[in-house]
Parts: sequence; structure tokens; C-alpha cells
Amino acid sequence: MTDAVDRAFLRVEEKLAGADLETLKERIESISFEAMFDHVQVLNRTDWIMIGVAGVAGALIDIIYGRPTGFSEPEIKDNSLFGLGEQLKNFDPQNNPIDFQAGGPVGDHRLYSYGHDLFRFFEGVKEIMNGVYQGISPDGHGVITHAFTGYSPVDLHTAIITLILHLFKDFWTSMSLPLPGMTWLANLNGDQMPELAKKLYEDGVNLRTVMAEISATVIVELTIRVYHHFRFREKSVSQRHIEAHRDRMLACAHGVALLANIGKVAFTQQPQLLNIGQWAMFARAAIRLWRYHVTEIVGEKMRVSKERTNVMSEALASLLIDGRGKKELYDVTLLLQDLSAENARLARSAKSLAEYMSFHTNHMRAGYEELLALR
Repeated sequence: MTDAVDRAFLRVEEKLAGADLETLKERIESISFEAMFDHVQVLNRTDWIMIGVAGVAGALIDIIYGRPTGFSEPEIKDNSLFGLGEQLKNFDPQNNPIDFQAGGPVGDHRLYSYGHDLFRFFEGVKEIMNGVYQGISPDGHGVITHAFTGYSPVDLHTAIITLILHLFKDFWTSMSLPLPGMTWLANLNGDQMPELAKKLYEDGVNLRTVMAEISATVIVELTIRVYHHFRFREKSVSQRHIEAHRDRMLACAHGVALLANIGKVAFTQQPQLLNIGQWAMFARAAIRLWRYHVTEIVGEKMRVSKERTNVMSEALASLLIDGRGKKELYDVTLLLQDLSAENARLARSAKSLAEYMSFHTNHMRAGYEELLALR
């Protein structure tokens, strides 16, 4: 035995002097991975309640406000809007210029009308002021302009209120309002409404359904993030671990809302109503969580496993030096093999760390064989 090996064994013997196998096992068990990550891995009862609240709120918004059938057009009554209904009736004319039917199916006129395009709001105001309709021809005849005979012009103030009230009432109906900018898209297409835009609008992709999908996604994000801020604001936990806990909650809450959205799509047989935004946020949280698992959790597991292996290697060296019984040597060897298997499993779950793990395992095996040779 060389002097270097003698000195190494003496250091191990001094470190483990008087320690028996049970003490060494306790040392190994005290190196706990779970205790390090309980605060981010485990969701408590309140966390699950908030996940349910956020997910159900998002689901209800998507199902109720985003339903394809829409609602009845709001009726202006005398007591509407805190008693302002009587005055608002004066801004709800039956011959609104922007409602001119230039051909095509009834109700589709909103897609072609400049006055129903939110990106052309002031053009709509001008139409109401002067009694002139302008929009895209549903029959492919380019831009249509129609002047109403006998129309009494109105002032700017009246035109603005009239347009806002009209668009508000249209918003809640089954056809709602087209997505902003559709008439601009038609202008870029040679003053012809693209077939895809017509198909989507006819199939229920309108401002109300899209706003419902956006609102469903936002309410989930807002609820979880606000709750999470107050939950961890006074805790001394790594920011990376806090973000992982938040991403876990977000993924679960978006998952709840998405189940309802999938049910709506299946029931209506309209795949275009799939909430793409919510799927994107769910995927974002899931990917961030996966990256955290690979870079943080698996890496920490490997560090803990290495620390446990080092303790076992010291135990094996101590037994060989002291010449203890075969059973103790066998028990320690089994534990060492278990730790080697754990190292191999962790390496498989994190491909990027496989090279490091292979080096560590080979190094441990070489030391183990050297100790057996000395024995």
C-alpha cells in the first residue's frame, strides 16, 4: 500500500472513528433532497383552492360570454344605465347609415361595413354625421358608397354617442362585431373580402368570442399571479424556486379552463373556437416547469446523490480498514450499488447532465475496485 493511500485511509479512519453502520445510515438519510424542495414541489390546500377559483372563472367566461349563439340585442329602456335610457333612445335611430344592407346574407353586413370596423371608428362617425354608408361589396364589386336621401345630418357629439351605442348593442349578438381591421384587409386584397375572413366570421370567430377567450386567459394569469405575490412576498426562498411554484399553479389553472374550452369545442363541433391564447400560456408554464425540473431539480438530486455516495464510500473504506464482518461489508456494498443505480436513473432523466454523471459513476466504481483490491 502506498504512502498516499495510507494517508487517505488514515483521514477517513479519523473522520469515522467510533462510527458504526447504523450511524452511517443515519448520516445518509439526513441528506434529504425532498426537504430542500417541499416548498416548491408541494401545493397546499390554499394553492389548490386558488387554482380551482382561477380555472373555473376562466372556464365560465369562455363558456358564457364566448358562446356562439350570443345574447339578445340589449334593449334600451327608460331605466337603462342608471336612468339614462330615456335620453339614450334619442341616439338609437332605426335608419342608422352604417347598417345599410349592401347584399349578402342578413347580419353579415357588419363584416363589410366601414362603420362596424373599430379601426375605422372615425369614418363611422363621419358616416352617421352625413348619412352616407361606405363599405366593401359582398358581391365582389369593390367599395360601395351609398347616400341616404332625406337624411338629417347630426353633429359630432350626437354621431359619436350614436355609434358607440350601436356598436355596444351589436357586440352582444350572435354575429357580434368583426375583428378590427377586416375592411383594411379587404382593401389590401383589391377591395375584396378574403374568403378566410368570411369563413371565420360566419363560423363564429368575432370580437365577442375572441374577447371572451382573451379574458378567460387573463383572469387565470391575474388571479394566480396576485395570489402568488402575497403568498411568497415575505419568504426567504430563491426566486427561481418561487417562479417554479407559480408556473406549477399556472399550468394547473390553465388546464382546468382548457378542459372547459375543449368541452365547448366538442359540443359545438367548431374547432375554430379553441382558445389558442390559453393553450399558449399553458404550454409556456409547462415548458418553464420542465426546464426547471431538468436544470434545478435533477441537478440537485445528482448533487445529493453524490454526497450520499461519498458517505457510503467513506463507510466502505472504514470497514475495510477496520476489518469488520462480512455482513456489514455486504450491507454497505448493497447501499452503494443502490446509490449507483439512482445516479444512473438521474442521468437518464437529464440528458444534458449525462456526461457529468458518467464521469462520477466511473470514478466511484474505480475507487470501489481499488478498495476491494487492497482488501
